[in-house]
Amino acid sequence: MKIHFAVTAATAAVACALSGCAGDRQAAQQYARREYERSVADYRNCMAANQMSTCESERRTMEANKRVLSASMKRQ
Repeated sequence: MKIHFAVTAATAAVACALSGCAGDRQAAQQYARREYERSVADYRNCMAANQMSTCESERRTMEANKRVLSASMKRQ
């Protein structure tokens, strides 16, 4: 469930950033960067506290957020 929501939110953020619905691409880019940085921290915290296989959902969320950030950077 958590992964599905993260991927859906990431997809919506990319669509918004590409279409300009946020009105300000800079704001969309900053949002994408914050979400990516937060997901990296979540993944690292999970890895520090657990075994690697336990953190699969955090890794997938981090990768989805990385794709969103990358797409927003390409559309400057």
